[in-house]
Amino acid sequence: MPRSACDHSAWLHLIGGKSEFGVCYQNRYQRVIAQLTNPEKSPALAFFLGRRKKDIALCQIFPRNNLKRHRTQGSIRLEVDKASLQSDHPILFADADPNLQILTDDQCCLSCHPHQIVSLPWAAAVPHLLQDIILSRLLFLFTDVICLFADDVGGLDGVKTLLTSWATIGSASSLPSTVRPRLLVVSQEDHSSVTYNLLERENFRDDLLQDIGVDLSQTFASIKVVVLPGEHLSPFVRHMKLREKIAREFILARGSRTAASAAFSGTHQSALFDSALRHASHSIQETFDFVRAAREANQLGTNYSVHLENFLSLSMAQAIPIEAVCSFVASSILMDAYPPNMHSESYGHWLIEIII
Repeated sequence: MPRSACDHSAWLHLIGGKSEFGVCYQNRYQRVIAQLTNPEKSPALAFFLGRRKKDIALCQIFPRNNLKRHRTQGSIRLEVDKASLQSDHPILFADADPNLQILTDDQCCLSCHPHQIVSLPWAAAVPHLLQDIILSRLLFLFTDVICLFADDVGGLDGVKTLLTSWATIGSASSLPSTVRPRLLVVSQEDHSSVTYNLLERENFRDDLLQDIGVDLSQTFASIKVVVLPGEHLSPFVRHMKLREKIAREFILARGSRTAASAAFSGTHQSALFDSALRHASHSIQETFDFVRAAREANQLGTNYSVHLENFLSLSMAQAIPIEAVCSFVASSILMDAYPPNMHSESYGHWLIEIII
């Protein structure tokens, strides 16, 4: 197969057979972060889910990206908005068909990029679709804004089905519920469409919550509807409202992450994603602990608290001023929170704040 057949933007593929399933990962996160002018900035991630309407929207929202090149069916793709490469707040965007095809090992090996197969031993025995689990328990951990195109997934019923599945599976995040994806349900203006009429209702969200019967607040930080103008306008103008809405949601998401001390740099997002992928391969029930993951190569000893108690006891016995004791302890925690190659200012403050 010629090299041109490679889907260079592929992030993940789901692969499997009759009883064995896995994820084909091409280290795309690291390659995307490497494109940033400053990988220590904190990029935001938007996830676009749909088919034809989704593809049209992507071309209009990210016009500087060459999105018409070869794109393999069954891929979850990840790109960086080229217009934001030098921004203080770079934008990453992923896209996929929520009814993702499961590929074979041979199809995954067509890539010209190094890749690894991560086995999912639990996949054959779960009641949910594999793609819904990977979205809910892995990819949504790093997503700030989700754009779900209602017309691509079967209208309102399709939206309800997906949201019910994702909320039932639940988030794997250890972070506060405010640090969850902000969901935009996108539809196109069509006064003859039942979906459009229902989405236009002001109480759509309340009706949705009652119909689904599960707590969506633990899965999504917010749920909003965006109705695009009809096709009497040009594609660029038609998607202006969506561009503005996404930008606004990014600002709100960044505020929530900052307040929770979870505005990770691009470098650390990449490393944390690798850790989250390993975690998801072993369990879909255990929470992914971001703090513990950040210390994988710098584990705290089980007797850490004992040493601290002894130090404080000896300090009191020697009548050492409490200000000096606190300063020394804080300095020790500070140095311990900076393992090799992790001297990111924003990350360091986040880790110290949570440990203290």
